[in-house]
Amino acid sequence: MIFKEWLKKQQLLLLLRDRGKKNDVAVYFDNDNLIFVKTGKHLNKYFAVRLSKHDIEMIHQYLLNGSFLIYSGVVQSGIYNYVMKTRWKWRDIVIWED
Repeated sequence: MIFKEWLKKQQLLLLLRDRGKKNDVAVYFDNDNLIFVKTGKHLNKYFAVRLSKHDIEMIHQYLLNGSFLIYSGVVQSGIYNYVMKTRWKWRDIVIWED
């Protein structure tokens, strides 16, 4: 079970570190979850991460619901560094596609 959680976290970190032109990552907020959405041409991939209310409020001050954190491989907000530095707080990562 621990390996699966580690693997999910690594997939999300790989997505957030990717600087390819086709990498677009939007952020959505849902109660105690921060949802990263990798937008694709035909398929979207979702990563829901449970965070504390304080962390979600902090991120929400810098990003609106649906804003791009990464667009065409370029980081769009300075809050990216905060998200990456607090990755050890990420809990219960859920991944699905639509």
